[in-house]
Amino acid sequence: MAITPATKPAPKTKRINLQLILDQLDAEWAAQDTPFADDDTRALLAYYQTAARVALHWISGDPYTHQFPTGYQDERLAKVCAYLRGQGGATQGELLTARDRQVTLLLDRTWPAYRGTCTDTMNYTGTGGLPAEFTFTWAGIDSLWTPDTYQPPMDAPAPYLPRFHSPESEAFHCNVLAVLFLNRAIKTGLCDLDVTPF
Repeated sequence: MAITPATKPAPKTKRINLQLILDQLDAEWAAQDTPFADDDTRALLAYYQTAARVALHWISGDPYTHQFPTGYQDERLAKVCAYLRGQGGATQGELLTARDRQVTLLLDRTWPAYRGTCTDTMNYTGTGGLPAEFTFTWAGIDSLWTPDTYQPPMDAPAPYLPRFHSPESEAFHCNVLAVLFLNRAIKTGLCDLDVTPF
């Protein structure tokens, strides 16, 4: 008699809980028990938290399973989610390297460029005026993206996807999302912005 091999069902990917990620961001913000090194660090963490929360809602909290409309596939946000999906089979060392690369990019390029586009220095005189870091304005999303031929169903919300006002804003928001999920993958704090020291 032939032996029929038993087949195991493929392991199911556990759906990411958006509320748990938001709660973790809240907890990490509340746990800031040391003073910020400077105003720029304070601004970076505030903008990181804000950009992360907004971006999480665009993808319903899960970049690995979120399905973008066909017309949005070439946008940077969709490409970042594809990049994160591609990290699925990476080893812990590969994830750490990818994460450090994204954090370095955030600290050295995307944050300084974004900060420069959204800092109001009109009141900053350099001689006792308000420091520029305290006059940040929200310069992020120009409008929301919807397909050109979109006919909304009566019982479903319209796609809530960003149309960025500048490449600096787009780069910062997408970079933040990549850092957050790579941090999550290596099981460190979602807001950890320290590059591995070795």
